[in-house]
Amino acid sequence: MYRAELQISTFLDDDILDWWDTYAPATFGQLASLRSHLDAVAYHLGHFDVFGARDSVLLVEGWSEKAFIERLKQSRLLWFLRLDVRPYAGRGNRRLGRIELLLEQHRDKGYTVYLQGDADGKGGDPFFQLVTRRLVDRAHTFVFTHDFESAIPPGLLYDALHAIGEADTIDRQGFLAAAAAGSGSIIERLRTRLGFELEPVKMPLAEAVADLLNASIWDHRKPWWDDQSFMTTELGRFLDFLRGIK
Repeated sequence: MYRAELQISTFLDDDILDWWDTYAPATFGQLASLRSHLDAVAYHLGHFDVFGARDSVLLVEGWSEKAFIERLKQSRLLWFLRLDVRPYAGRGNRRLGRIELLLEQHRDKGYTVYLQGDADGKGGDPFFQLVTRRLVDRAHTFVFTHDFESAIPPGLLYDALHAIGEADTIDRQGFLAAAAAGSGSIIERLRTRLGFELEPVKMPLAEAVADLLNASIWDHRKPWWDDQSFMTTELGRFLDFLRGIK
């Protein structure tokens, strides 16, 4: 705080800035040096709830999940407005190593870390090792059975694809039948049964799903959180998980 006060006084003193002459802009650049001090403050104050200084960060599997959550913020619901969402990359051990590094980095800065991942239909918990080693709380993790796209209820998935102009030539009933039958990722099911490639439209699809959920708040239907049949789906449970992030 003392260092910040010294720098602020420099910025407000015309004589000091005139003395720095052409180097004056560099004095403002020194503000960045306060980051390490602020991280340390956040870390230590975060041990005491009374200060309310601890923030949370959600690390997600990919860019689709981030796009979905960022779009949810347009609803202006407080559940999502303050969510700090950051994607990670990699597969298998490489992915776990990267997540562990990110966990340590954010913990050292005073963050509470939440994780979202995909089981890719393999069963089990991809975060098991991290939870066992107490690097993250079990309650702070969420795992899709396959992936984000497979968690979207088929009807909502079709409507979102239609909204972005990707389902105009596909019969709704045929789509629902293809999406509901069998196991495995919805991406593979649609590819095999309809010859439809979901991979190229994952980002706009995620945003369209969020748009439809946001729209349900203002139309004459129930808002999504009051729809019990939706809330029991995997996407509904994920939204419930997001609402619990403080």
